[in-house]
Amino acid sequence: MPISGHWARIFCGLGLVAFGCVLTSFFQLEHVISRRTAVQLASDVAEPNSIVAQKPEDAEETDAKTDDTGEDVDSEEPTLPSSEDVHICICSDDIDLRPAVAAMRSAMASTSRPQRLVFHYITSPELASQVHQILQKHLAGVRLYVHHDAKLQSHIASVIDFRESSGARQSLASAFNFAPFYLQEYLSGSNSFNSDVTRLVYMDADIIVLGDVVELLTFNMRGHSCAAVQYCEQRFKHYINFTQMEILGMTEGQDPEACIANRGFFVVDVKTWKDQKITQKIELWLQAYSDSVGDLWFGGMSQPPWLLALEGKNYARLGQEWNCNGLGRSAMNEQESSILMKDGFTEEV
Repeated sequence: MPISGHWARIFCGLGLVAFGCVLTSFFQLEHVISRRTAVQLASDVAEPNSIVAQKPEDAEETDAKTDDTGEDVDSEEPTLPSSEDVHICICSDDIDLRPAVAAMRSAMASTSRPQRLVFHYITSPELASQVHQILQKHLAGVRLYVHHDAKLQSHIASVIDFRESSGARQSLASAFNFAPFYLQEYLSGSNSFNSDVTRLVYMDADIIVLGDVVELLTFNMRGHSCAAVQYCEQRFKHYINFTQMEILGMTEGQDPEACIANRGFFVVDVKTWKDQKITQKIELWLQAYSDSVGDLWFGGMSQPPWLLALEGKNYARLGQEWNCNGLGRSAMNEQESSILMKDGFTEEV
């Protein structure tokens, strides 16, 4: 499919590897993308501190998906979305909602069919009601649902094993770093989701969308459970401890030289993901990591088991224009920069 629009499908992650360009700070956003006047994100966010939730000190966990008024937090949308809608999921328990607001606003600004976008914000029970109120205030008219599930969150937390020896940041051990592998479970039972929904789009909260996500509804998944961008500047061997894998006899189907894929933005074929038991495969790798004396992977927490579950190849390839790495680093390689240059960024920027 030809690239459409001045900025094509570029997304700009804010500080993390994500689709498009990775910025070092949310507050650099307005300067960097000011040439696209339709996306006036940072300046549109009135009273920035009002988009920061207050972390409850002694909040009690509850299994019921309700806010503090006793009403279902996603009950205000009377129309059941159809399979023609684009369901976009964000998972986070961060109390600072400014990046997420910018992400959703940018997606709305960059599509010609904003009425077809449905956002699902997955968070903790303690924050759900407040998050819902804040997002409604700053995203008026946007079809938005806030989801939480204490039992599912507890289950996810139980399969995560953090080890300092892996070199991963402890913050990556959050259940919401793994929640993207449980999207259907979080959304099931909500009036915002039904069996006719065939695809889900996941994106990290620090992403800026400068392309039309509706295009993803017709992207050819070629029978795969998900679609993501292949990134060959990093290989499996950079994440996976193949020495330890060989000791455990777990290297079958895994290639040390295989390119990785970016977990910060991907598309899920709901039925195929379930049929291929991708979530269960990820949990098996997490259990293997927990049982292993040595670290099976380094640096990351959620990306390695996802890559291993897909065996480095069992996913549909989104075009490189759906992902640009490097702006959050001190240097960018030629392949990464060429995509940005083609789409209007200059060396001065």
